[in-house]
Order: sequence, then C-alpha cells, then structure tokens
Amino acid sequence: MECEHARTSLAAQVLGILEGSEHDSLGTHLDQCPSCRSEREELLGLLPLLDTVMPYELDGVPTPDPARAVELARGAEADRDDAHGPSSRSPQPQGQCRSVPPGGYPGSSHTISG
Repeated sequence: MECEHARTSLAAQVLGILEGSEHDSLGTHLDQCPSCRSEREELLGLLPLLDTVMPYELDGVPTPDPARAVELARGAEADRDDAHGPSSRSPQPQGQCRSVPPGGYPGSSHTISG
C-alpha cells in the first residue's frame, strides 16, 4: 500500500469502520511508515473533539424539535404507566417544571443557577 492510499484509509481506521484486507494492508503499511503513523496519531487526537459536536450543530442536520421530544417523552411515560401502573409522582401543571433543590440533585454534576 502506498502512502496516498493509506492516508485515505486512515480516517476510516481511526473511526473503527475499516475492515478486512484493507484494514490488514493499512496495518502492515503503518508498521513500516513513520509518516503515516504520525498522521494517524494526529487523527486520533481529533476523536475527543468529535464527541463535543452536537448533531444539530452540523450543516444540513435539522435542529431538534422540542414539541416532538415532549410528545415522545409523554408517550414513553404512558407506555411505562400501562406496563407498571400509574406513576407515584404527582402530576405537574402543564408548562411548569418540578422544583430542583438548590445546587441540583445530589450526585449530579449538573447545577441550576438562577
């Protein structure tokens, strides 16, 4: 495998989607080519950054629909109630949230400031 071809396969290999003989050929090439190994290391450094990108931040990807999310959550709650009986929680007035203790819930890294 030549470097040009190896470099086109590096991203797929780093993302874990390169398989079969292509995966094996790239591995053999990387064992022998410090330049491509270095490029692979650079790509591996980008993986943590990909985890910070939210899908709705990408061009062409529609933003989440809050109304649809609420509809799905209510459907899931109704399904759960059907399977396990009504929830022991008190119903909340529509459009209002339950109160959250100051500083958030114990053990949670999320806090609410106001």
